[in-house]
Amino acid sequence: MTNSNKSKRDSLKDYYLPFLFLHLYGENECFSPHNETTFSEYKNHILKLLGTIKMAISQTIKTTDKYHVNNFSALISECKNEIKKAKSFHAVSCATISFQTKLIFNILGHVPSNSSKRKVTNQPSNWQLDLYRTINYTQNREQKFNLLKNIIKEGFLKEDFKNYTEATKKYQDAHLKGEDLFDWFKRLYPPKVFRHILQRLKPRN
Repeated sequence: MTNSNKSKRDSLKDYYLPFLFLHLYGENECFSPHNETTFSEYKNHILKLLGTIKMAISQTIKTTDKYHVNNFSALISECKNEIKKAKSFHAVSCATISFQTKLIFNILGHVPSNSSKRKVTNQPSNWQLDLYRTINYTQNREQKFNLLKNIIKEGFLKEDFKNYTEATKKYQDAHLKGEDLFDWFKRLYPPKVFRHILQRLKPRN
């Protein structure tokens, strides 16, 4: 790889985190890439992100055991300490990647302990992480309705609705007495049909 190509690649990588902050915190928090900001500022951005993750976990994960919750807190505290001690951008990146990987596995169930094994492959049985708990997402009616609105707004049902405004107009023209938008949609798309639609969807970043 030439120095020019490497420079372009590194430049693109530098923008990933600022764009993430734009999505998470809005326009005013979209900071400059790390080659244009001080190391101290960069560490503060990562520490802010860790605080946000801690808040999101406490506000979103509703039912789990205390041991699980304590694991999340310990992981975040450990990463904060590593970030504060870090002396380079590389050290911050390594600490952050390690934290994110452990966090993902903890959310799935637990971090597997395979250090005593000679080799671990990606066989399904090696990665069933439900020894202590099992993830089971639930949706109430409001959440299903919010998902439906997002699916329409994202254009996944554009063959039927150009946008959410058109969907509400069609509902106003065609709904039965006492039928709200969600019930009208369920009648329009019976469960079998809607499940098939969901299986074809690919989330957009």
